[in-house]
Amino acid sequence: MRRYLATLDLSNPGDHAKLVAVYSDVMQDIGERAKHGGDYYDLMPLKTRWLNTLAGAGFEVDPWSFVVTDRSRPAISIRFSAEALAALSDPAVIQVVNVKGD
Repeated sequence: MRRYLATLDLSNPGDHAKLVAVYSDVMQDIGERAKHGGDYYDLMPLKTRWLNTLAGAGFEVDPWSFVVTDRSRPAISIRFSAEALAALSDPAVIQVVNVKGD
């Protein structure tokens, strides 16, 4: 992981978004495993350590979805091509997400 982090330029919005996505993946894995299993108590120290570390670095973690956000940086707008949208078999899969505070 250190090698991967060393390749990121955190002043680049795309690289910053990649880092936040990695944090979200880790937290979602820990959170989901903690919700569903017998290893709940084994995961609590790890979950607490990650939550404290991320909070100390200025990140927020949603308590239900475990999605990590960085309120100090604006979200990157994602745009899809007309071809990508036309290829969707069910347009209902598109969700509009309202970020807290907007």
